[in-house]
Amino acid sequence: MHDMVVLVAELRVENRAAWRAAIHAAGGPLVDESQLRLSLDEVLAFLAAAWRTVAEVLPTVVAEDPAAMLPPP
Repeated sequence: MHDMVVLVAELRVENRAAWRAAIHAAGGPLVDESQLRLSLDEVLAFLAAAWRTVAEVLPTVVAEDPAAMLPPP
């Protein structure tokens, strides 16, 4: 049996009023809460950041040489 780490990235907006205020504070338009939808570019940026974190950043936290932890072929 091999040790393993499972990582999950999740984006959840539970407080739409706070999300709306954060968008406006960051320089975005002040939109109605019914218009709070992520664009495709925003979703892609989130997924890219999550992938980088999971594939590049976290393995170096777990081990000095993550490649050495791979099971033999």
